[in-house]
Amino acid sequence: MKMQNIINSSPGALIIDGHIQGLSLARSLGEKGIPVIIVDKNLSIAGFSRFVTKSFRSPDYHGEAFIKFLLELAANEKLHGWSIITTDDSITANISSNKKTLSEFYKIIAPDPIILEKIINKKKFLEIGENLGIPVPKIFKEKINNAFDFDLKFPVIIKGDYGRKFYMKHKTKAMVFNDFASLQDGLSRLNSAEENPSFFIQELLPLGKSTRIISFTAFSIDGEIKSYWIGEKVREHPPTLGTATMSKSCMVPELVEMSGALLKELKYTGVSEIEFLKLIDDNKFYLIEMNPRTWLWVSLAKRCGIDYAVMIYNYLNGIQMEYPQQFKDDIYWVNPITDIPYSLKGIISGVYSFKEVFKSYFKVKDFSVFKLSDPFPAFMMIMLLPYIALKR
Repeated sequence: MKMQNIINSSPGALIIDGHIQGLSLARSLGEKGIPVIIVDKNLSIAGFSRFVTKSFRSPDYHGEAFIKFLLELAANEKLHGWSIITTDDSITANISSNKKTLSEFYKIIAPDPIILEKIINKKKFLEIGENLGIPVPKIFKEKINNAFDFDLKFPVIIKGDYGRKFYMKHKTKAMVFNDFASLQDGLSRLNSAEENPSFFIQELLPLGKSTRIISFTAFSIDGEIKSYWIGEKVREHPPTLGTATMSKSCMVPELVEMSGALLKELKYTGVSEIEFLKLIDDNKFYLIEMNPRTWLWVSLAKRCGIDYAVMIYNYLNGIQMEYPQQFKDDIYWVNPITDIPYSLKGIISGVYSFKEVFKSYFKVKDFSVFKLSDPFPAFMMIMLLPYIALKR
């Protein structure tokens, strides 16, 4: 009853999608006494957190049905003035497109559609970075007539202009081609499979075990960075350009200026993650992509002293705060449910050594789901593993 009174009298936050990062955001806000509601199209682990007041099942995040659901939820639950926090590009895009309608009830930080298009369209984003003088993997920008017109070195990859749409259609983030004949065949298949083909060809950098995938993250207002944090993937699946299973905080001064120039060019407001790739024998940091939202291991930033969930909430509610300018270095995060099986697979295939995997666990300070003060979500994640694997 006490929590219900809080809902009716104090504006809280509506977090859309309650998987690992949604749970992390809910905990950050809940620990500050801010009411939290989770909205998810599936059964989510965040709904079992003691920091979550209520959770609701929604329609799919795309389309008008989802927007209608949010409007009805605001009316039924008296959520006028609540903040919406998104955790996925497709959610952010739908919220952004309907910002005017939703803003009658909610406080929203999603970028305007014009800005968002420059970010989630991967080709456009990389061209912006290239124009700013930031290194990017070389893109083929012309129409292919014959092999002599093609000036990229093999192997090359084909990626979708819109990553999630491409993945949902082809069940892969990128297609790799080692010669011109196989590339032509791939292009023919893609053009016949898509009514309006939307992809680009890019040189594949020589990735390997020593490749570093580094994320520069920030909270910015109109492109001005207020606070930032940097992290690096220690292990991931697939082994390169995949989803982090273990990561750590790190300081990479070279990324501050480049990322600042991008955010200023975009006049971006909110939390973002800008991903860079560093090869062991190359001093350049190559721009890969930008996520206009929080990311899977956002709890590590908080563990290091950068609490993005609270920054979003305070900004939307006009609460003044002092933005931290430093963070703890070399702090490790892990999602053991994915890291353990994929690490074992990597050990068997020779990608990792048992010693390096074993030693890395002694450095972990932040777990993806398990938290002594809020243990139930971890228990439910184990219980719901088959369901989560099917739905996600």
